[in-house]
Amino acid sequence: MKTEILEKILNDVRKTILNYSGNNSDIWFYANRFVFARLQLDERRTKNKIKKKLFQTRPACHYKECPQKKLESLKGIHLHRQDRTKGYSLKNCVLAHSECHKKMHKEESQNIPTNKSVIPRKSKKYNNGLFLYWWDLPPNLVNSLSLYTIIEFVKKDCGESCFIPFQLIRNYLAKYRQTSRGSGNWGIKVLPQKPNELAIEEPKKRTDKWKTIPVRWDKINV
Repeated sequence: MKTEILEKILNDVRKTILNYSGNNSDIWFYANRFVFARLQLDERRTKNKIKKKLFQTRPACHYKECPQKKLESLKGIHLHRQDRTKGYSLKNCVLAHSECHKKMHKEESQNIPTNKSVIPRKSKKYNNGLFLYWWDLPPNLVNSLSLYTIIEFVKKDCGESCFIPFQLIRNYLAKYRQTSRGSGNWGIKVLPQKPNELAIEEPKKRTDKWKTIPVRWDKINV
């Protein structure tokens, strides 16, 4: 995934909204909310189409321990992405009762530490105002990235996590982004103004100039 292209799209939308609103903060607020709500609606429509199609072809709960596998309706039924690094599609999604869905996420999270394709990194929450969460990636870890395919960034306080392909992170781990911490760690942070993005720390550079990767946080604990 070309994050540079995604960043350009995001910046173009921001500039368009800014030009549209001028100096009127009320118009700027409404325009932001309008775009955000419509994008969420687009995703919801996509998910609903997939749910209906799966219900027509495979009307069963995917959870192996479900006591009532057959689904009579879509009421209370969730979509579950089998590969959490990929989006919503017929190939990647299955149906599950809401409680079964929670159990599936819990079991997946318990299995992650032993999965050699994924390595978890945990962070506590920070309240210093500059950032909300902070993960350090030391050089010795980066040098062993070939052993894994995915890195999981976990928020210890709330159990939310996101999965990012290692190759995507590695593209940002340039020498000039190394910090003075440890043996030259790279810092990955969540900024207050960008809660749904991972920001790659750049020493001596303002946080609004840091490169970011858009993410989706999922709660893995019941």
